[in-house]
Amino acid sequence: MDAIVSKYRPRLEGKTVAIMVGGLRPRHVVPAFQDLGMKMIGTGYEFAHNDDYKRTTHYIENGTIVYDDVTAYEFEEFVKALKPDLIASGVKEKYVFQKMGLPFRQMHSWDYSEPSDRSYKSIKSIFFSHQRKKSLFLA
Repeated sequence: MDAIVSKYRPRLEGKTVAIMVGGLRPRHVVPAFQDLGMKMIGTGYEFAHNDDYKRTTHYIENGTIVYDDVTAYEFEEFVKALKPDLIASGVKEKYVFQKMGLPFRQMHSWDYSEPSDRSYKSIKSIFFSHQRKKSLFLA
């Protein structure tokens, strides 16, 4: 893990992040962003219990906005007001923020369709490799 942190922390140190998650509790991912030197400026739940909020307060700084069960519109408005460097949320929210041109980290492991360096390289190799290009046009 030290190698990963040392690779990415210099680029992320001091950047801000706002997260909104459902079943994946913010208290589980806030420390990961902090390890990378990022500052949590907003966090929230789609559904939570009182103990979730109590536990989350141990991981966030005073002044961090905590939102509860926000609508898509409300979350978008929070993001416009807070202006985070990164949004981390779920499948439903990713397209709105990608269309706004904001960096987005999709927090649900079953969805890998967001643009990433890895997916770009594989798409590039499929559509732009010399061998594949021939077979696309000759088929």
